[in-house]
Amino acid sequence: MINSTKRGIMKKDKDSQLDDELSESQKALMEMMEPDLEGEEHMRKELLTDAQETIKKSKIYLARIASENRSVLDKEAPADKYFIMENGMILKTIKDLTTAINFIDGTTFSHHVNIDRNDFADWIQNAFNMKDLASRLKNATTKDDFIEIFNSVK
Repeated sequence: MINSTKRGIMKKDKDSQLDDELSESQKALMEMMEPDLEGEEHMRKELLTDAQETIKKSKIYLARIASENRSVLDKEAPADKYFIMENGMILKTIKDLTTAINFIDGTTFSHHVNIDRNDFADWIQNAFNMKDLASRLKNATTKDDFIEIFNSVK
């Protein structure tokens, strides 16, 4: 009986030892299967940073492309070279001038464009360094002449 009791105890010890080993194996396996939350969070942050950097570069690229593709009429003069008309209207772009030409009265137009001067042609030369357009406008004497020249510019 002692032998069978001993065998029973030994068997329990072996079973217990096997249970412990199985339990340790299960724990190791569970740890392997558990997500590495810190690692995943780090990866998420890296991906987010990369995505933000890509978006930033894309916006810069798109702004540059949009700027390059803008019509010369839409390009803004430097702030210190804005044109202030006699009537107080401020022109920042050549497009502003094309709009103003359509709406200003004859007196205001004649103040800026007459036999002695052509303020608009001078402004386009000085603010935008557009010699060809400025020289074409230098010879314009009427609002219709200006409109015709502006319509030919892309």
